[in-house]
Amino acid sequence: MHGAGREDITTTLNNCYVVAVRNDSIKSIYDTIINEALTYKYGGGCGHDLSILRPAGKEINGTGGESCGPTGFMNLFSENTNTIAQHGRRGANMQTLRIDHPDIEKFISIKTGDIDMVKYSNISVLLTHDFMDAVKNDTDFDLKYDGEVYETIKATDLWNKIITHAHSSAEPGLLFWDTMTDYHNAEYCSPLVSTNPCAEQPLPDGGCCNLGAVNLERFVDDKGNFMIEEFKETVAIGARFLDNVVDYNMERHALEDQKNNAKNDRRVGLGILGLGDMLVRMGLKYDSEDALQTISQVMQIFRDTAYETSADLSVEKGEFPNFDWSGYSKSKFVKNLPKSIQNKIKDTGVRNCTLTTVAPTGSGAIVARVTSGLEPIFATSYKRRVKKNDGYGKTFNEYKVYHPIIEKLFKTDDNLPDYVTTAHSIDPYFRVKMQGEVQKYIDSSISSTVNLSEETTEETVADIYMKAYETGLKGITVYREGSREGILVSDEKNTKKELNKNENQNNNIDNQNNIASTDKKPRLRPNQTAGVTRRIRTGEGTLYITINEDENGLCEVFTTIGKAGGNAAAQSEAISRLISLSLRSGLDPQSIVRQLKGISGPNPTWEDGRLILSTPDAIGKALDDYLVERRSDEEQQTTIKNDNQPKITLAQEDQIDNGMMICTECHNHSVINEGGCLTCHDCGWSKCD
Repeated sequence: MHGAGREDITTTLNNCYVVAVRNDSIKSIYDTIINEALTYKYGGGCGHDLSILRPAGKEINGTGGESCGPTGFMNLFSENTNTIAQHGRRGANMQTLRIDHPDIEKFISIKTGDIDMVKYSNISVLLTHDFMDAVKNDTDFDLKYDGEVYETIKATDLWNKIITHAHSSAEPGLLFWDTMTDYHNAEYCSPLVSTNPCAEQPLPDGGCCNLGAVNLERFVDDKGNFMIEEFKETVAIGARFLDNVVDYNMERHALEDQKNNAKNDRRVGLGILGLGDMLVRMGLKYDSEDALQTISQVMQIFRDTAYETSADLSVEKGEFPNFDWSGYSKSKFVKNLPKSIQNKIKDTGVRNCTLTTVAPTGSGAIVARVTSGLEPIFATSYKRRVKKNDGYGKTFNEYKVYHPIIEKLFKTDDNLPDYVTTAHSIDPYFRVKMQGEVQKYIDSSISSTVNLSEETTEETVADIYMKAYETGLKGITVYREGSREGILVSDEKNTKKELNKNENQNNNIDNQNNIASTDKKPRLRPNQTAGVTRRIRTGEGTLYITINEDENGLCEVFTTIGKAGGNAAAQSEAISRLISLSLRSGLDPQSIVRQLKGISGPNPTWEDGRLILSTPDAIGKALDDYLVERRSDEEQQTTIKNDNQPKITLAQEDQIDNGMMICTECHNHSVINEGGCLTCHDCGWSKCD
């Protein structure tokens, strides 16, 4: 976006690069510093790995001195990033170290306590399967260099130290390195070295990010249906577009190694943005099974279309020069492609070694006016300040700005439907689950940050990290609010205490209700009940679902499935009888919903923008819809009843402020964390600039 079509500046269109420290020598270290400086000058960010450098205290041959180890050079790389200007902004840098390096404890603690250390770099640990297995089994783990074991430690002790530092300073990030290499399509010809600064793109030496993104929000029609054919067409155009950028940018790389890698691998990374907005347009709550199933279907189409397009391009223009099926097919990602696509690539080759990435898309999301990457909506509205043109630049006009899709669909953020949810209200484990679902269809990686409340414990951070590994993520970063003391200060504490107090009171009431409903003997059905009938289209036919209540609440469900007979009708009748029995026995209706929703069948179909997986899934969704509407009606009645009571009108606006962090530049609650980059919506300050 910054460099395309411009002849007045020499700049690369590629986002970021990896520049390797090629051997354990002072010359190699400074060669890397020079090469990174040249890359920054051309507008690219850089990542490098320090694992090749000998540990601190090891003798330096020929001088009689001792090595300072990899951590001794980290600040040098950091200041190099800060020094080289990129047309008014600073570069970005990632520094990594393997978990089995003897200096790993120094590495993970380098930013804790001193915010001026390595302040212009992100740092991440490269974790191996061996280490993660040792943590799970609570066994010993060797720290080694060049085949020599320096120390044997308890893996859990090292794991806990990583958690402690991540909890207190938001770093280091975790990169599941063996997972990255296992799923790398070009590991046989261009082995991975490190990642770009935001970690969405693991890269070889000289490898570069050539990234773009498809706006998912644009593919939902006015009825909430996802437009599959239009989506496929755009993904195909996107893949061709990025492949053209490889050639357009060939003479715009800072280094010859970068040019050669771009030519031989033709690596691209088509991604997504606007996922949060797409779900709002479809009426799906971000942290719901419906949303998870829908995005899984969308991302499968995304992956398959991109790979089919690259295979077609291989026929038209030639495969990437490093392509070799015997090596390419070893990638676990390739092995998970549909057999038809694997066979096509085997026969015709493929134009690009990798094709898909989910980057932070910060600037792109602002231009497109949607959420970044796979992030949920951060806040439904916020305050934005604009400097007055008074000659001094110290006074501001203040505006209330709504998130664009909120303003478009609802005008304001008053009385929003339940399916509109924001980052701070989403369970962090579900965030990991959503990222894991998307990762299945992404051959590179995903840059995304799990935002956590200040009260989050180290144990929770550890659980999130382990869940991320087990879910198949390639990397993860968490940001616990307030964990960067001296940089950001939150004003959220008192509000959260009050919310927790109210939540505890509600839990006590719920517990009393549960105690009262433990009798499982079903009550008798009265002679007369009242309810509603819903119609949902399923793969077996049109399903009519009747939900009835008596004076004690929900009591029965009846189902009829179109003109179908046999198995489908028998199954739906059996399910409805069991639901009715459970409801009259006092079972929580929501627990029935949880059992039914998500059951897959052989003939899934779309209904009003929702994926209906099966007849049981349709019944679960209908019951869930009924419960949501009933709860909404009850809340409206309560509002009418209490209309004469004093109204508190500032609570929502306070929550908007409290949902964000204070910027030390303009002292407003305007700082958000999206994709690993802290940015102030008021004054424009950014951690990444």
